[in-house]
Amino acid sequence: MAAGRDAAGGSAPRPLTSVRGSDRAPKFVGTAVALLWICASAALAATPPADWAPELADAFGLYYQGAYLETQQRCRERMRETHDPRVQREAAALAALAGLRLAAREERQAARAELFQLAAQDPTLAERPESRLALGVAHAALHETAPALQSLSQAARLFVEQGRPERAAEAYVALAQAWAEHSEWEALLPGLMEQRPSDPAEAERIRLTRIGEIKQRLAELPRSEAAVAQVELIRAARLLESAEQRDQGVALLEQLAAASPAAAEAGLRLGDFYAAQERWEEALHAYERSAAVGGAAAVTARDRAAAILRPQIQLNAPAVVRPDEPFAVRLRVRNLEGVELELRRVDLAAWLREQQGNLDEARLPATGSVVARRAYAAQAAAAHGWWENPADAAERLQAPADAYALVARGVLPSGETVESRRLLLCSDLTAAMFLGAQRGLIWAIREPGAAPEQGQASAQAEFWVQGVAEPARIALAGGVGQFDLPAEARLGQPRHWVCLIRAGEQIAICRGTLTATEPGARVPRVALLGGPPTVQPGGELNVLGALLPTAGGAAQASIGEVEIELLDTQENAYARSAAPVSGAGTFSARIPIPLAAAGRTLRAVARHQQRVLPLVRGRFTVRVAAVDESPLRVVLDVPGRLDETAANLRCGIRAFYPWGVPLAGGDVRLIFRSYRFPQFERGLAAAAGEPLADTLELDPQGQIEFLRPLADFAPPERPLAVGVWVTVLGVDRRDAQAFAGTLLAPQPVQLWVEPLARQARVGQPLRVGVGLFDPQGLAVRGRPTLEIRCGDALVAQPRLVPTGADLQSEVWRPPAPGRYELLASLPLDAGGELSARAVLDVDASEPTGGRRDGV
Repeated sequence: MAAGRDAAGGSAPRPLTSVRGSDRAPKFVGTAVALLWICASAALAATPPADWAPELADAFGLYYQGAYLETQQRCRERMRETHDPRVQREAAALAALAGLRLAAREERQAARAELFQLAAQDPTLAERPESRLALGVAHAALHETAPALQSLSQAARLFVEQGRPERAAEAYVALAQAWAEHSEWEALLPGLMEQRPSDPAEAERIRLTRIGEIKQRLAELPRSEAAVAQVELIRAARLLESAEQRDQGVALLEQLAAASPAAAEAGLRLGDFYAAQERWEEALHAYERSAAVGGAAAVTARDRAAAILRPQIQLNAPAVVRPDEPFAVRLRVRNLEGVELELRRVDLAAWLREQQGNLDEARLPATGSVVARRAYAAQAAAAHGWWENPADAAERLQAPADAYALVARGVLPSGETVESRRLLLCSDLTAAMFLGAQRGLIWAIREPGAAPEQGQASAQAEFWVQGVAEPARIALAGGVGQFDLPAEARLGQPRHWVCLIRAGEQIAICRGTLTATEPGARVPRVALLGGPPTVQPGGELNVLGALLPTAGGAAQASIGEVEIELLDTQENAYARSAAPVSGAGTFSARIPIPLAAAGRTLRAVARHQQRVLPLVRGRFTVRVAAVDESPLRVVLDVPGRLDETAANLRCGIRAFYPWGVPLAGGDVRLIFRSYRFPQFERGLAAAAGEPLADTLELDPQGQIEFLRPLADFAPPERPLAVGVWVTVLGVDRRDAQAFAGTLLAPQPVQLWVEPLARQARVGQPLRVGVGLFDPQGLAVRGRPTLEIRCGDALVAQPRLVPTGADLQSEVWRPPAPGRYELLASLPLDAGGELSARAVLDVDASEPTGGRRDGV
């Protein structure tokens, strides 16, 4: 979409002058230019590493030259040509190393994941020096300096051990740059940094010390003069960052610029430093010294020196303003003694016809009637410095609705003129434009509060394709116009376009570039979206897509179905799913992720009739979470209590993987067992029924419900407890267990008490057991208590302690013969108290049995 006005009602100021160039020096941000020299040297001197497959020699040649995309292509070719697993694996790893060197953050992150995935099959792939170097470079580019320091130091050491000084030099230079940028002081690095700095000054001392140590190691390598100079450049950049050490940094750059392999780069950086401080004469001298040396840095220095000397005008004004409202114009002028500013009318439609739709503001006519004119003295305070009108003194102009050329002009002593021109629209009309493969849509509207036009003229538009003699003319109805793109716009060639919209005196401009496509191409491009970005093994990836036809007109309706396939770094397919394409060209798919894909990064491709459809926005990747050793999760749903009328026990089972995905089709093993509580008043002791086993299978949602007849359980006397033990088995050998119990009784809690000895005698130790069954966990407000009475007298209150399933009292010794009452009590949430009692006869001389009653 292109619009005639930006969101703020104007456009950001942008310089436009007939004399190009800039003196604004970038801040020192690294050794990119320097590393080009190192990489070039490595390409000439390095041989394919001996720890990689020799079949990859040509791919490594491209890699050392910095041709990383070509390296990836060559690696893919090798993977298709060979059946050797080692060559395939190492080709995929080298492609990942090339990805680690690409500029895009997403590419680096995806390549890192691919390398670690391959290292799961061959751990040496991530430990080889080339891998450590590429990982370190990627870490540093991602501002992860702590792991960068570790990887790069390992790479340098391993390269030295292999006797490859040219590769060690590159690693050392990258390591020095990582130390220069290091700020992750909270991470201690064994062997590199054992203690955190106490303050910023100490942190800076550590950086400079480490860079100095790297310089010493480099000096011990053969043919390392160039690399040593690069490290000195890094050290100089750090010194320049410190106000206290800035003079040392300047002196070091002067020394390097005078005589070193990095003289051109040092002179360029010195010039950038002076330019940033607006010390133009010194900057000019430094740039000229650098330009005299030659090389890539010299070319940049020559351009920056020319920019300092060149007469320039920068004209900053909004692109669109409201009619008859004041607007500000800002001027920056260099190497000129004066400048004149004019505002002239432009017949925009006639000029576009003359230019055949080429809207180049530098070529705007300056022959229209003058609406406003101003003149300024533009002498800067220092030679080659900038003069600019301050913000509070910026010229403010205003004009009625129309199109204008804003022209700033200066005259040199030779009589030559220097100009800067800008197109300015005074208008209340806002427009936007959308272009498809065959048709276009224009939308135009007057801004709220705009003055009414006499007669309310309908809007007209002229759509120009650059280089075409006549525009397409469109009439807008209700502010909207649709039209067929002219034939020139459908040739598939990249061309600029301009649309002029006029409604009475109001004007709007939209502009853009037609997308380049292959002539006659019949394969549509695909836009893919999906999620989640990290999917769990056994889960599903949701993919949404749309087919975007090319200018060749590939019909969406002709593609009835696409196939979405998920591939790993070695082109192994892990999942695929067919997706029907709608009449609008959209499709969707839910792709199950197999457990075998755990821990891998997969990319999605769309195919039609075995042909891969090109993606609109690079690769679509998804990470599959690694499988951990956590057990399955099981939810066993059993009612806590059944009343006397119940005939069946209802059970529900749900099982999940640790990451929340349902365990579809899992095996379930069940064991049921009943337990009859002691019934002292009926003379029934506790009894357990025989275990009943069963096996089931979970449904696709990882769950199942079923009924078990209560008549299956023996003994039949109630109150009765039924325990359910569940074991669930997953397809990846995980398992999990769960237990639940239900009570078949009129009360929600069952309590009982019994002496734990068949014979009781005076003075002999005795314990009392208290049993509690509360499957719902809702009825109890506390723990049971125990009293031992003889008649109305309280004899003892032994403390109850847990002993596994039940409670047992502390040891109690009967003090005298007689009948004792054992009374257990339990407070209930609903109020009141539940109690159980048993009777114990104690004899002075002979042990006696106990008689127990339950209440």
